[in-house]
Amino acid sequence: MAQPGKPNYSLMGFLAISFGIVGLVGVFATYAIPIPYERLLLQHPELAAGAGKKLMAEAHAVATRIRLLIVVATIAAALFGMALMGAAGRYAAPRQKDGAG
Repeated sequence: MAQPGKPNYSLMGFLAISFGIVGLVGVFATYAIPIPYERLLLQHPELAAGAGKKLMAEAHAVATRIRLLIVVATIAAALFGMALMGAAGRYAAPRQKDGAG
């Protein structure tokens, strides 16, 4: 347990790993973005010649931008949470040892 006035680094690490896992799940989910477009092209092969390539390129570009957004938001949230925990650890009131609260 961290002493009053010192940040709890193990709890900060746990918070960062928790945000990281949620962020990875979000990044992996973005790989499903082009699937509806691929199904559309399989159902309507006449689109595959012209508009299909444009749709797929756009779907992949959107997926890439969303992945970047998820990564940046995950890192920012983890750093913000760690900063809050560090500040709370530094300014925590000392606990009494007699069990009175």
